[in-house]
Amino acid sequence: EGWPAAWRRDQTVVSALKDSVQWYAQQVGAQMGSARITQNLKRLKYGNADISGDPSSFWLSGNLRISSFEQIDFLRALRENRLGFNPRVVETLRAGMVLERAADWTILGKYGSCPLPDGTHLGWLVGWVERGPKVWYYALTVDGKSLADLAGVRLPIVKGSMQELGFLPAPEPAPEPVPVPAAAPAATDPEPAAG
Repeated sequence: EGWPAAWRRDQTVVSALKDSVQWYAQQVGAQMGSARITQNLKRLKYGNADISGDPSSFWLSGNLRISSFEQIDFLRALRENRLGFNPRVVETLRAGMVLERAADWTILGKYGSCPLPDGTHLGWLVGWVERGPKVWYYALTVDGKSLADLAGVRLPIVKGSMQELGFLPAPEPAPEPVPVPAAAPAATDPEPAAG
């Protein structure tokens, strides 16, 4: 009942990745099993590869840890197809990671969040920006008192930072307001003279 609307429908790999559909990830994890997940995380050198804890949410509240620099190394290897995945798998992942696209640039990324023991929440957005042949990787973490504090702030922070650094074009300035001439008083018919 508390699920976002995007979770309450059938999913594909792309839609589940794009909307961080937890139940989908849990089903895939259950099908793979702990041993295979651990083996893959070690092969991919994904953080500490520790999935101990609740098997249905080890990536949210378990012991799995990965630093920002490790995230960027992983993303670079993924984008450059150095992880041993079938190229079609990489393209599927890329499709699920497109966050914003313009004529000459694309922002790709993956959102995530988790509750912390003190009741606050940690959120992140990791990915890369492509503009022509150039690529820049990023890893952002933010915290807040609730998930609502994290909603809607991560992509603007990343995009704004990329614009400040000159990696993305600056936003178009808002158009100057066009002054509207004051309306002339409406002409009224003179009152007919009493006769």
